[in-house]
Amino acid sequence: MPLPRELTRSIRSTASVKTKTVRTSRSSIGFVNIGLLALCAGLLLYYVVLVNGWTAAKYRISSLQNQLSYYTDLHSSLIDQQSELQNSEDVAAFAAAHNMVAAHDISYVFENGNIALGR
Repeated sequence: MPLPRELTRSIRSTASVKTKTVRTSRSSIGFVNIGLLALCAGLLLYYVVLVNGWTAAKYRISSLQNQLSYYTDLHSSLIDQQSELQNSEDVAAFAAAHNMVAAHDISYVFENGNIALGR
């Protein structure tokens, strides 16, 4: 038995309203999903930048600590060399071993800056 025309129109219009409501709710859910995805991507990017900053700071600190230990060792070796060079007995022994004599009365070399021009 066929349905009357008015009833058929009413059923079609109700189905059309339901379809529009379903489409509208589906599209709003899609926008929410896209928004959540964008938020997650933004938070991930923020995390990567933050961790990169921490890592760079830690690397800089460790690099400076390595430089400090290197220069501390260098300073101690230079102090040792200085103490060896300032020991007058070692200097006298070195001079005697290489047949060097002490310079006395050589002030004439330093009195006139034009000593080379005089000859």
